[in-house]
Amino acid sequence: MKSLLLILSLVFFSSNAIIAQSVSLNPDSRMWVDGTSTVHDWTLDVEKVNGRLFLKGEVVDSLRFVVPVSSMKSGKGGMDDKVFEALKHKSHPTITIFAKNVTFTEGYGSASADVTIAGVKRTVPVSVVRTTQGNVVSYTGKVDLKMSDFRVSPPTAMFGAIKAGNEITLRFDLKSNVR
Repeated sequence: MKSLLLILSLVFFSSNAIIAQSVSLNPDSRMWVDGTSTVHDWTLDVEKVNGRLFLKGEVVDSLRFVVPVSSMKSGKGGMDDKVFEALKHKSHPTITIFAKNVTFTEGYGSASADVTIAGVKRTVPVSVVRTTQGNVVSYTGKVDLKMSDFRVSPPTAMFGAIKAGNEITLRFDLKSNVR
């Protein structure tokens, strides 16, 4: 009887270890924010993306990543300051994305993502492409959003003469050593 209990315990804990596995994103994971304005299109390069993949066996079940607002850079300090202010970075210093219900078929996937910007959370659909090169797996995709859906007023400059558009696109290339 003790042997049977020991075997059942090992099977139970082994299966839970597989379900509970999480892996950090590689430091070369990238993200960009694209938008428009009355003058020109613009892109913010996200210099720091921190996150984890949560796996069931070797299959991605969900993903959580955090972007410090202060790591979003345009190369133009004045624009960066306007973006930080619009995103309410003092009271909400991060953007979080939690993708759940991830499914893949032959490298193409979809998920439902909870995106939190400036303290406001919205659930949006996300399409993802998974590719493998060597032992690195990349998950790439984009999400179209409206700033107003997150109660963010598009930034302005020069006393309102230059206005950012309401629509933005979050593009991502998240990398891990997990297949």
